[in-house]
Amino acid sequence: MLPERFSTICKGIILAFALFTTGWNSLQAPKELLDARPREDLKVVPSARLPNDPSGGQINFTDYPLNEGQGYELPPDKIPRFIKADPLVIWQDNFKDPSQSGYVSVGQMKDLEGRPLRPEQAIRLFRLDLDGDKVEEVVILPNQTFGTSYRPTVLQRAGSRYLPIKVADITGDNYDMMDIRDLNGDQRLDFILHGSSGASSYEDITEVFWQSDKNLNSQVFKQWVRLRDFDRSGVFQLLVDSIGGTSGPHSEWAGWTDIYKWNGRNYENANVEYAAYYEKELIPEYISEILNYTEDIVGTTDVIQDRIALVRKAQETISQNIPYGVIHPLQAALHHEKGMVFLKQNQPAEAIEELTQAVRWDPKSPELLNSLIQAYLVEGDYEQAEVCSLKLIGLAPDQATAWTNLGYTYAKQGKQDKAVRSLKVYLQFTLDPDEGVNYLMDLFKKDSDPRVRDVLQKVRPELSTRKVGKVS
Repeated sequence: MLPERFSTICKGIILAFALFTTGWNSLQAPKELLDARPREDLKVVPSARLPNDPSGGQINFTDYPLNEGQGYELPPDKIPRFIKADPLVIWQDNFKDPSQSGYVSVGQMKDLEGRPLRPEQAIRLFRLDLDGDKVEEVVILPNQTFGTSYRPTVLQRAGSRYLPIKVADITGDNYDMMDIRDLNGDQRLDFILHGSSGASSYEDITEVFWQSDKNLNSQVFKQWVRLRDFDRSGVFQLLVDSIGGTSGPHSEWAGWTDIYKWNGRNYENANVEYAAYYEKELIPEYISEILNYTEDIVGTTDVIQDRIALVRKAQETISQNIPYGVIHPLQAALHHEKGMVFLKQNQPAEAIEELTQAVRWDPKSPELLNSLIQAYLVEGDYEQAEVCSLKLIGLAPDQATAWTNLGYTYAKQGKQDKAVRSLKVYLQFTLDPDEGVNYLMDLFKKDSDPRVRDVLQKVRPELSTRKVGKVS
């Protein structure tokens, strides 16, 4: 059954779609439609203008590796001499008596047993010019903090001394310098710190630092941060990955990603602005995870449901990015009808052209996208059929037909493992398990392609040994 948000469709679409059934092995439309010829009244009115692609257009998907402060860290053997010439301090929390928290000399740091630590043991030291005045600031990361509550500290040169100007908000057992570079395009260095703590209840947290006027500012993010530059502007967006993207029993395995964009003052959520990321990268990643779990599941599984929930969440972000006025059900229905006529006449190229326009006029319709997939299959363009199948799963992740389409396109491309897994997910979502099994068996008999027959041959033994049940 389609998700609730797709159940309400314009009367014009309902009338057009009620006349045919979907599925890769059944491209039969009603006789009245198949016997029809393109008519003048099916033409799109000249004043109608096809909307732009609402998926977000072409964006840069390059993943920029974090540099871990390479080139800015002082080698450990150089730290003692640096400390001797310029005494440094570091912040230490006192959780029993917060009033006693404060700065202590790096040379007085101690381990858990209270034994003195040599500076090269106790800290990592990074030198970088944060304010652009050609004088380097110092960032100190404590090496051993287990229970001692030392925190990363930033110091600035003031005359003959280094004075502290900021203490990290994050706390943890371990700290790492994730990245040092100009993140926001102001020609000054910024940096990203990562902290982790706990054994049984592990936690990650990240803090991004930047200079603003005369102040060093920072913003804290839960979990990991990755870097992208979607619009190639030189100003990086932050991908913030969080574990526990759902509330299911296996939510700790289901990660969600938020996108944050620099607005000139700080970082703000920009998921909708970069909706193409969710459509072209994140949803396919969730689908891949669903397929990977099929080897270990029998019947109902909340592992799959966790990913399905995230697919829906990503699709909501994509839908919010569709401009107002793009959806025009009547135009979509007219193009769809023409496309189906061309398909019956075995003119898949013309059908693809019409159905592509239909999808553009109503990008939220699973039925329209499914028809486009059928046209690509007839044309033999299995790569595009795969792309559209992934989009269809995004629109209707628990619709069995979407997974049969994906499995078939994989089979036609010789991707046997993925095809087998896709068909297993199909069996999880079919409303009638027996009918689902019979459908695959029937397809096995009818399709002469050895690649498809080989895939179905691999699925068939499991149909008799596994108890197939639907995912609720």
